[in-house]
Amino acid sequence: MKKSLTKKIGLGMLLGILFGWQFPNFSIAIAPIGDIFMRLLKMLIVPLVLFSMTTGSINAIKSGKNQAKKLALKTFGYYLLTTFFAVVLGLILVTTIQPGNGLNLEGVNLSTPDVVKNGTTIKELLYSFVPTNPIAALSNGKILSIIVFSLLLGFSIGITGEKGKPAADFFESMFEAVLKMTMWVIHLTPYGIFALIGNTIATRGLESLNFVMMYMIVVLLGLLIHSTITLPIILTRTKRKILDYAKTMSPAILNAISTGSSSATLPLTMDCVKNAKVNKNTRKFVLPLGATINMDGTALYEAVAVVFIAQAYNMNLDISQIIIIALTATLASIGAAGIPQAGLVTMSLVLTAVGLPLEGVGLIIGVDWFLDRFRTAVNVWGDSIGAAVVDSSLK
Repeated sequence: MKKSLTKKIGLGMLLGILFGWQFPNFSIAIAPIGDIFMRLLKMLIVPLVLFSMTTGSINAIKSGKNQAKKLALKTFGYYLLTTFFAVVLGLILVTTIQPGNGLNLEGVNLSTPDVVKNGTTIKELLYSFVPTNPIAALSNGKILSIIVFSLLLGFSIGITGEKGKPAADFFESMFEAVLKMTMWVIHLTPYGIFALIGNTIATRGLESLNFVMMYMIVVLLGLLIHSTITLPIILTRTKRKILDYAKTMSPAILNAISTGSSSATLPLTMDCVKNAKVNKNTRKFVLPLGATINMDGTALYEAVAVVFIAQAYNMNLDISQIIIIALTATLASIGAAGIPQAGLVTMSLVLTAVGLPLEGVGLIIGVDWFLDRFRTAVNVWGDSIGAAVVDSSLK
């Protein structure tokens, strides 16, 4: 089924590109199919995160407090380390190649998009980790708040012992039920991707890619190096075969490219990692967390974008500003919700940190939809490797 699904998703992508290019009116007309598919995926995100993180925390406590501590520390350690590696790689490439130098800004729309004007601050990002009302957080899909609440709830149920067993059984049963729903939606993936890709090509076109081609090349090169060299080197520590693991994860990666959302891809990611024989408790804890806070591709993109904007404005950045970009891009990527183009929202945090104008986002807004697909794929690939690495380190 896995190989068949991969082929169907690939065919759906190719047909989507073809129909969007040759039959744009038809592709726009069937756009609701893609929208409904995205709504089905988003419908699963909150219950999947809630029940997965809660049961993962319960099982971590059951396996012993030391094991739970190891699981948490190794997961957060892996995510922070790989995200920082991605940022540093992006900064090295953009400062070496300098894609923004000599760019002619005449006639370029440099207005600040509303999504960036309403960006987040560091204080707001920190506050978002702690929900004042867990029910409201669930209703509004505040994933960071849901994760914190689920972790605390799961740990609390786990240390309650026998009295907490009915609650533990309830969350385990609900998690299995949500997985069944997930499998139903996964079977619709090729059709949803066909509609999504077709509509994107029909409405956006490929003309928007021309102006900042060198910037795109730097971002894509960074993503390529991180996904094919940095992350696989880390995966080799698990004694797994890189190509075999990549093949197993290919349906999730293709879905990430198509949807531009690591959260929407989470159901498929969990299914692929299950097929890769990663421990159930590990994947239930690591993957929902990774879909929200492990954004290697987004962090790399934000670091490159900010330096590119500075170069385009002919503004020289000193070493202290480069360090600030590295730190804030890592932090901002944690706050980037796993939804399409969320990196644009947190971009305001990084730009403001080094005194760059928010209007500079106007330089890259036209190609963000394209790059978003590939950085999301790197995010998902990084999550899946994280699950394998953490699982291996606990054995």
